Amino acid sequence: MSNFEEFFGELCKYKEENGNCNVPQAYVLENGFKLGKYVNDVRNGRKKLTDEERARLEEIGFIWRMRKKSRTFDEVYAMLVAYKEKYGMCRVPQTYVTETGEKLGLYVRDIRCGKREITYEQEVLLNEIGFTWEGIRHRTKQFVKETCLFCQKQLENDKVILQNTYAYCVFDEYAVSKGHMLIIPKRHCKDFFETKPREKVAIFSLIKKAKSMLDTEYAPDGYNIGMNCGEAAGQSIMHCHVHLIPRYAGDVENPRGGVRGVIPDKQNY
Repeated sequence: MSNFEEFFGELCKYKEENGNCNVPQAYVLENGFKLGKYVNDVRNGRKKLTDEERARLEEIGFIWRMRKKSRTFDEVYAMLVAYKEKYGMCRVPQTYVTETGEKLGLYVRDIRCGKREITYEQEVLLNEIGFTWEGIRHRTKQFVKETCLFCQKQLENDKVILQNTYAYCVFDEYAVSKGHMLIIPKRHCKDFFETKPREKVAIFSLIKKAKSMLDTEYAPDGYNIGMNCGEAAGQSIMHCHVHLIPRYAGDVENPRGGVRGVIPDKQNY
């Protein structure tokens, strides 16, 4: 099909059957003609038209500039489930396009980086089919709170020893010494460097109060105060927490170097 009259006739038939001229780009006629591609070429100026031809298209409701259709979460989820059934995983390449022309790879990318907002319930659905979150900058706040140990522990009133507006204090369940405590900001933040100024003040205030309490209860001979920021530094729970560790004379053979002991061969100097 190379002339306008034939194209126009087929487009009129499409409108009569479908009620509009919004032909999907992948739409192909029974005779093999790619009507969707032809329409796209007309919209993008790759097919030269006369003023009269343009007017005739407008008369039947031809839209020259289509708005990008925003897919619902359910539509994207259905495509993702189909992708997993076909390939056995949810790691969709960013350039992947479905057979119907849907840019599933971009939809998935937008979910990962937070450009497409999702609810906690939707995130749970994605996790159930093995959605991969590598490199993400976004998770729903509720999902983080539901799955973070320290976000949950602040709700256990019988475990909280001290607290103020922005932080709380508990005994470490895997204590390295008698009275070992953790001071934790209530807001979910990855490490100390992500805490806000008021949270830092709240943390140090609790450290002082906890020390006073431990001095009275256990009378330690010294303290180590420390935190692990990042996996390379030994952090295992990605919610900021500060260790307040009472030290007792004789608890180790040679305490020289203190926190330098995180790298054993650098402890003594």
